[in-house]
Amino acid sequence: MKTGERISSFEIIVQCLGNIWEPAGAAFKVQADLGVRTLEETSRALERAGYEICPVDLPAKVSGFAQIIADRPHLVLNRAKSRQELQYTIPHELGHLILHLNPVSDPDPLGFSQVCGAELEADLFATSWLLFLPDEKQRNAVIFRNSEVSRTLAIYFFLSVMAALVAVLLNFILRDVQETR
Repeated sequence: MKTGERISSFEIIVQCLGNIWEPAGAAFKVQADLGVRTLEETSRALERAGYEICPVDLPAKVSGFAQIIADRPHLVLNRAKSRQELQYTIPHELGHLILHLNPVSDPDPLGFSQVCGAELEADLFATSWLLFLPDEKQRNAVIFRNSEVSRTLAIYFFLSVMAALVAVLLNFILRDVQETR
């Protein structure tokens, strides 16, 4: 979008919703590309794809982090965390690698990425990763046991509703402005 260029409220809502759901699309694509159907397959599939998964001792508050080391993507996980916690941490850190450490990412013309924050985007990626698991029993078990997933689902819903409300309000404001001219 160029400075001074007019943008419709419909274009704004599409841009906002697209940015809100972009991590979900990325999660779906990566999961499909890797052929991941269960949580157990995730680590092996990532390693086959060239990701290094490193369980290490980290401070108690840190579940993991993502880093490119010697041109190879690394998921560094806190070995003291439970298997259940790591089932969320692995796709969360993968989300950072895919969404934030990938040099081909395009900047967002509306600045949504800076407003949303990298942690929320990684949460959206991880939650979507879990939601796309074909095994309903496994998917539901992880979703209902993990407060991060529940929080992120609430954020997805809230942001989607807010974006729709902003678009409706902008339509009313723009219509009133045009009618008064």
